[in-house]
Amino acid sequence: MAFSGAKAALTTGVILGFAGLSTGCDTVARISFQERAISRIEVMGMTPEAGSCDGSEAGADMRFVMIADDSTPIRPGDVLDNIPVDLTRDSVALENGRLYELPDVACDADSCVFPDDEFTCSTGVSVDEASLRRCNRDLGLSVGEVSFEADIEKPQLFAMLVENSGSLAGWLPSDLAGYYPDWDNDGTAEGTTDTNRVAGRASDSSKSRAVAFSQVANTWRSATALALNEGRRTVFGLWQFSGTSTADVRSLVAEVSTSESPWADQATTAIAAVGQLEDPGQRRGNVFQAMSTVFEGALSDPEFEDYEKTVVVFVDGPDELRLNAFDEARVIEAANAVDARVFIVHLDSDVVQEDLSGNPYFRDDPSYYEDQEPCESDATCENFEECRTPVRYSTTPGGAVEIGGTDTFCLPQRDENGRIGPIHAYQRIACETDGSYIYVPSATALRARMQYLPHAMDGLWKVNTTLDAFENRRVAPDEPYKVQASFRVDVGTRRQTFVLSQVGDPNAGTQTEDQDTRAVLFHK
Repeated sequence: MAFSGAKAALTTGVILGFAGLSTGCDTVARISFQERAISRIEVMGMTPEAGSCDGSEAGADMRFVMIADDSTPIRPGDVLDNIPVDLTRDSVALENGRLYELPDVACDADSCVFPDDEFTCSTGVSVDEASLRRCNRDLGLSVGEVSFEADIEKPQLFAMLVENSGSLAGWLPSDLAGYYPDWDNDGTAEGTTDTNRVAGRASDSSKSRAVAFSQVANTWRSATALALNEGRRTVFGLWQFSGTSTADVRSLVAEVSTSESPWADQATTAIAAVGQLEDPGQRRGNVFQAMSTVFEGALSDPEFEDYEKTVVVFVDGPDELRLNAFDEARVIEAANAVDARVFIVHLDSDVVQEDLSGNPYFRDDPSYYEDQEPCESDATCENFEECRTPVRYSTTPGGAVEIGGTDTFCLPQRDENGRIGPIHAYQRIACETDGSYIYVPSATALRARMQYLPHAMDGLWKVNTTLDAFENRRVAPDEPYKVQASFRVDVGTRRQTFVLSQVGDPNAGTQTEDQDTRAVLFHK
C-alpha cells in the first residue's frame, strides 16, 4: 500500500465542496495551489512496526494526515508557501514523551506495579491534581523514516462497519437478561431478571456516535471532490451489525439506494445511509463474524479489485460471542485478501458496574464461553480477560441453577471505572493491514477522533519511531501502555503540532476524558 509516485501538481487550483450537514448545501471554494498552507495535523494512533504485530519490541509506526487550509489533505509534491512538500525525518519530531501504565485509573504512591522505581505516581501534565495522577515514566522517542502511505492513482473505496449492540444503550442481550443469577454460587438463584435499559452501563447513552458517523460521511463528501477532480472514482459503504447468536450485518446504503447496491458514489446517498442507523436492541456485538462477512462478501466484489480500500470498524468492546470459526486470524486473512487497510475505533467508556444494592450490572454470558475450552490460568486468556468460574443462572426465580459452566473460562474483566481496556487483537488486526488502532475512552471524543479518517484515502503518512523504554526492556512484556508526546511537523515555512495527551493540551488545568488523545501500544 505504499505511495507509488509523486502527485502531479494541479495547475489551476483545487476545487472542493464543503458540506453543511444541517443545511444540506455546498459552498464551493477555490484556493490557488501555491497559496495553500498547513492548517492541522491529525494523528490516527500507533501500531507496532511492520513485522512485529504481536507487540512492539522497540519500534512503532504512527500514522497521520496533514490538512491544508482549504480542507484538503497534504501530499508529496504539493506546493505550500511556494515550497514543494518533501517530508523527511528532519521535518518531524516527537517530544516531551511520557509512558503510562494501564489500567488508566488514579494511583497512589504504592500502586505502580512494574518495574520498581521506573513508574511513579504523578501527573504527566503541567498541573498536579489527584484525579490526573497516573503511574507514568519518562519516555524518549526517536523518529526514523517518514513515508507516504496512500495510493493517489487508484479509485477509492471507503467503508464503515459499525457495531449496534445493546451495550451502547445499556441493554443486556435478551436471553441473558431473562435469567435469574446465582450471585453467591450456592446452587440456587437469588437474583432477578434485568430486562430494562440502564443508562449508567451504556457506553454511549447520548448517541455521540451518530454525530461522529455523520461527520465522517460529510468529510467523505469533501474528500471525494479531490479524487473526482483527478478523474478517480470514490465509493462509500456503511454496515451496522449486531445479533443474538449470529451476526446480523445490514447494508444501510442498500436500504436507501434505488439500486439496492451497498455502495454509494453520491454524497446524498451516503449521508442518508447514516440516518438509517437504528437504536440498539438487546443484542450482542459479533465483531469478528461481522468483519469477516463484509470482507468476504461486499469487499471481495471483483468490480473493486483494483480499488484502494479504507475500512473503519467501530466497536464498543470485545467480540461478544468469541466463536472459534470467526477469530482475528480469519479477519486478518480476509482483509488482506482484498487489500483493505483497517482502522479500528474502540470506544471504552467508563460505566456504572453495580446497582444501589450492590448487584452487578454486567453478567457473565454463557454465549461468550460456550465455544471455549476451559482455562487453567490467565496466561491462556486474551489480554482483557481473566480465568475464573462464571456466574450461573436459573430460568425460574429462586430455582436451581441450570445454565452456565462449572469449569473455569476466560471472561472479560473491568477496571474500577468499568472499562475493559485496550484489546490486543484489535491492534494486531490494524497492524497486519497497515491501518491503525484508535482507542477512545469517552463517547464525546468520537467525532474528534473519527472525522478526518476519510482523508486517509488520499493523505495518509507514516513515521517510524523508537521508544527507549521498550528498547531497554524497562516495561512489562505483553502489556498495553499509553503514549503521551507532542508531534510536530514542519511543512513549507510553517509548523503544526498534534498533542497526544491525557488532557489533550498539556497546559489544560483539568481532565475531561473526551480530551484524552494518547496512543495505545502493546509491548512484546
